[in-house]
Amino acid sequence: MIRSLIVASATTTMIATGGFGTLPENNLTADFQQVVMDIVPHDLTQYLEPYLYVTPTPGAQEPTSSESDFPLSLPIGPSGRDTIDPNERFGQPQKQQLAQNGVDFVNSAGTLVLAAAPGRVLHAGADAKGQFSPSAELYGLVVVMEHSLPGYAQSVYTLYAHLSQVDVEPGQQLDVGETLGLVGSTGHTTGSELHFEVRYGENTHDNARNPELWLIQFDDDGETANGALAGRILDENGDLVDVNVVVQPLGEANANPMDLHPYVDKRLRLQPPWGEAFAVGNLPPGEYKISFALPGLGYQSDVIEVVSGRVTEWEWVKPAK
Repeated sequence: MIRSLIVASATTTMIATGGFGTLPENNLTADFQQVVMDIVPHDLTQYLEPYLYVTPTPGAQEPTSSESDFPLSLPIGPSGRDTIDPNERFGQPQKQQLAQNGVDFVNSAGTLVLAAAPGRVLHAGADAKGQFSPSAELYGLVVVMEHSLPGYAQSVYTLYAHLSQVDVEPGQQLDVGETLGLVGSTGHTTGSELHFEVRYGENTHDNARNPELWLIQFDDDGETANGALAGRILDENGDLVDVNVVVQPLGEANANPMDLHPYVDKRLRLQPPWGEAFAVGNLPPGEYKISFALPGLGYQSDVIEVVSGRVTEWEWVKPAK
């Protein structure tokens, strides 16, 4: 897997924080944190999670010889809308949970839902007890698949939620592009859509990864693969700086400016294989300007190139004093 790593050295020692603001560090063990999360009702854990989890260090990348950085195909049938809803990006806050752990494809009920990669069906049916979601019945009818993808050391899981109909059974082997169900509005949702998740290593809600860095998308001609951006801003100690960025296309890149926020749930940040804190996919190849502002420092910017079929990994690092 060809990775484009762009390191931008800043000229400041100022640290900016946003979102929840500056949070206290802790030395709680993982076992103790889990005990707290098991005892406290789910409705309250969203307020405790930022204080219980320490921001991880950037995850290591896993090399592969693939011709594309995107191992998954789009999960929507050819007659459906196969673009991700930009108003429901991965890692952003939602009304019923701390963060959006997947992406949504808004479609009419009955639109075909397809397997994103070859694999085995682990679950096909209702998520009545919330075993695959943060709360009972949230995802409605769900299909979960397990995949062994070339170049990835651990298993990859894909989840398809809010289905109106399930057409597969647990244990069934599917090829990429095979129909597994139909788009619907079961569970807790405001309309007809497919909620799609990617999980890496373990089939748990906390192991979610940003699908925009896994799903291949194509330009208007239907042949040229678009690219993606995975970014992070670190201080001189390698810790994440919590600041929003604006990504603006330059030149002939046909895309609107995007305001990107670091993932609200700190457990989603800096995880392998990309180690990103924010990301966006389906970007036409070309140059893009990344800009952000830091208190006491002001406006900062950098220019990157997004390559067809590739994830551009961008990192802004403060120099040591």
